[in-house]
Amino acid sequence: MNKEKFTLIGAGLAGPLMATYLAKKGYFVEIFEQRKHLLDVQNL
Repeated sequence: MNKEKFTLIGAGLAGPLMATYLAKKGYFVEIFEQRKHLLDVQNL
């Protein structure tokens, strides 16, 4: 099966939610985020 690919850039707080939603729909999802940990909000 050839999955469509989504790339989320600067995912922020909503990125993981969107990635989960798309993955459950059968899409391949990549997230690119500057911070090492998505929950690190100290440097916003």
